[in-house]
Amino acid sequence: MRRVLFAAVAAAIVIGDQLTKAWIVRTIPRGASKPVLPPYFVLYHTQNDGVAWSLFRGHTGLFSLVAAAFSIGIVLLGQRAMRRSTTLAVAIGLLLGGSIGNLIDRVRLHYVVDFLDVWIGHWYHWPTFNVADSAITTGMITLAIYFWIIERQSASLERERDEPTVSDCEGVTAPAGGGATVSDAARSELRGTV
Repeated sequence: MRRVLFAAVAAAIVIGDQLTKAWIVRTIPRGASKPVLPPYFVLYHTQNDGVAWSLFRGHTGLFSLVAAAFSIGIVLLGQRAMRRSTTLAVAIGLLLGGSIGNLIDRVRLHYVVDFLDVWIGHWYHWPTFNVADSAITTGMITLAIYFWIIERQSASLERERDEPTVSDCEGVTAPAGGGATVSDAARSELRGTV
């Protein structure tokens, strides 16, 4: 069932990404914009031949190879991770779908179509992105949160394992005057475990 979910999430992202990019290319000329929620959110058609935030422009071939290797790695990682958790299956499906969505652009167009333009007031502009970028970011955040939670649970279980249990405290009695006393047998047993 998790494999189906993984594949469905990846396919939905690829299809959604490619459909939205095709719509943008048909309806908004490159370099033009269409206000959606001005001044905070605008559809702005741009072409990115670099990586995230338009860094390292002009290396499309190299980035295509990296994206292909990343996609293969995600599939291999996904096979093992899906056995562990539905959350991991969804997160890795998001990563794969986003990676393939942008890879299709790089191979077919030699650049990635970006169009989601977000502003925070008039003072901060988030770099233009697309559906595939959103999926990759969401997948990475989901993985980070998942592993943070798993780490915390693991640490909590370790602490619980290190705390004495009721059976560890046999021989400890509380006298009427208060304070606990430990029988000689319990004391020697505790010394042996420390």
